[in-house]
Amino acid sequence: HDGDVFESAPSGVANTNTNTIDNPEDGPLASLFWLLVNPALLLIDHGHFQYNSISLGCTVLATACVLQIGSGSRAPAVSTRAPAVSWLVGAAFFFCMALNHKQMTLYYAPAFFVHLLTLSLCEEAVLDKVRVFGTLGLTVVGTFALLWAPFGLNNPGGARRILARIFPVQRGLYEDYVANFWCVSSLVYKWRRTWDKGVLAGLCLVATVGACVPSLGLGVVGVRRKQRGTFVLMLAGVSLSFYLFSFQVHEKSILMPLMAISMLGENRLTARMQSVGMMTMYPLLKKDGLVVAYWAMQGLVAVVGGLDWPLHSVLVLVHCIGAFVLVESKPFLEDAVMMTAGFLFYVWVWFWLILRMRWVVSRRTAV
Repeated sequence: HDGDVFESAPSGVANTNTNTIDNPEDGPLASLFWLLVNPALLLIDHGHFQYNSISLGCTVLATACVLQIGSGSRAPAVSTRAPAVSWLVGAAFFFCMALNHKQMTLYYAPAFFVHLLTLSLCEEAVLDKVRVFGTLGLTVVGTFALLWAPFGLNNPGGARRILARIFPVQRGLYEDYVANFWCVSSLVYKWRRTWDKGVLAGLCLVATVGACVPSLGLGVVGVRRKQRGTFVLMLAGVSLSFYLFSFQVHEKSILMPLMAISMLGENRLTARMQSVGMMTMYPLLKKDGLVVAYWAMQGLVAVVGGLDWPLHSVLVLVHCIGAFVLVESKPFLEDAVMMTAGFLFYVWVWFWLILRMRWVVSRRTAV
């Protein structure tokens, strides 16, 4: 897919220069590898043939723009620096491009909105607040108008039909087997049989917002303290919250938090997320006949990221249960075990991200 090279490669190069978390053991070349190769993304884009590289590449470009805006306790306001305003506009533009290419990038939207809005409100003069916020607003409205004009001008009902396809609420709480709260808890409580879709959508909204609040709140504190490292952490925390609790989640939606975590520079965590992410997509990959490719990518992760005996032992055990433990009344036992193990790991990662953000914002020096 041409989008891999056109979008993801330049994005990865740009973001390598703006690593957000100081970790001498995790080099930029390893971080660049996870951004460009991304085994889980390769399986979906080139095996399942649902292309996500362009939207993810635009997201990484938008993130690189955000991280270039400036840091340090003595950095002047955004409105007084033309380059900073250009990076701000670039961030808004590239994220709008990502959002219009793939609706799953809505998982990132609260983080971008809160970060850019907080930057605007941190200006000292009211006129500067309005100027920066107005520039962002014009960028967003202009980009959306340019992209949607062909659908609305020739056919007034076209945009409405597109929105109905983008947000297929009628399809239900989740697709097949997903390692999130609703799917795993349905093993003991049948949400979809007990409540209608409207009630479930409301429950998902409340749960998702509640899970996002810690990341967003710490992200605001990070902006006010000029702690640049909080943005990617907030991006990862919010997108993982959406995966765990939102409505109509797909197996491949894990690609959203996985890409955000890949930008942290925490290569050991990224390798673990790659292995578990592919495992929780295994039912989908098996359906597409990608079992051999799946194990090849798991091997690649183990070679590059190093053998993680606890993690890989659990992974092999889960697959052995599916292959050798046959329960006639539980034909999807392997999938259920995989989703439960994946969910517990993702919850652990969610807590790790929150604690990491608390540590970053508590540092006295700006990063």
